Amino acid sequence: YYLLPLTSAALAPFIACLFAPEDARVAGQWPARALATLTPAQQALGADGRDVVNVWDAARKSFGLMGSEAKRFFGSIGAGGAAGKFEGSDMAAHFPSLLPVASVAGLKGIEGIDRMVAFAETMRDFTGTSGEAATAMGDFLSKIDSPDVQRNFAKFGIDLEKRLKKARASGEDILSTMRNIMLEATKGDATQLTKLFGDKQARDAARVVLQWLDKINEKQRVIAANAPKVIDENNARILKDTKTQLDMFWESWAKFKTDAGGTIAPVVKPILDTVNTENDKDAAVRAGLDKKGVTGRWNQEKWLLWNNPSEAERAGLMVDGGYGLDK
Repeated sequence: YYLLPLTSAALAPFIACLFAPEDARVAGQWPARALATLTPAQQALGADGRDVVNVWDAARKSFGLMGSEAKRFFGSIGAGGAAGKFEGSDMAAHFPSLLPVASVAGLKGIEGIDRMVAFAETMRDFTGTSGEAATAMGDFLSKIDSPDVQRNFAKFGIDLEKRLKKARASGEDILSTMRNIMLEATKGDATQLTKLFGDKQARDAARVVLQWLDKINEKQRVIAANAPKVIDENNARILKDTKTQLDMFWESWAKFKTDAGGTIAPVVKPILDTVNTENDKDAAVRAGLDKKGVTGRWNQEKWLLWNNPSEAERAGLMVDGGYGLDK
């Protein structure tokens, strides 16, 4: 039922993934997982299909997530989007470039994803757009390992490289670690951050970490609690809205038929006949593929996409499938 509101344009990126290089697939089982997890995620987040594919690819490669964690991953994004201004669709667009940087900084696994989503939502509260928030986060997480920033911390008597190396080795949270180190350097005075981070975007994110870590922690708790259920809940709401819209359509259609009487029949009948004929032809093509040994809707879609049969070849399949060409 997940496919009901999905358009062919949204589905195209997932079909394209079937023929992607092996290292771009999900643990060698990309086709099945694509429709089982990525499609409902795309619908629940309202994101572009390609963004959904790319963000999951970045998450599994950078954060070491397994295929079984895909739904939980998208649940974290969805829960974050519901809790703040950084929409889930925006995360799907910006996180593919942000997650590799966060991974190098020391964040890993589902807990690391929750941390990044909470950081993004908090950062968004202090920026004008989601893009600005993502840029600030990326600059901060990359600059903490830069020689310039390390030299700036050294002026305060802090060996930043050594402190970060020790924190990462012991599995400490990188944001909490940086907050403690910055607090030590600035004594809590955010204006001193200009002496540590020359880049404005990195400085903006550093200020959020220094002053609002408690807010990040609270958002992370909410996100972790809601993530397991948000994808199913969002899709249930979408399907309910779709059913309501269909019910309203059929009520309007029934009223239209009653009001218009027989005058619409000459117009509508040819349209319906055409639709029915095309459905018959499609069913015959699939019956012909069944006889060729290509069974199952998904395998047939792949076969048609890959082989792109000509009209004559389709006609042959239709005949094999029992369609009378004299219809």
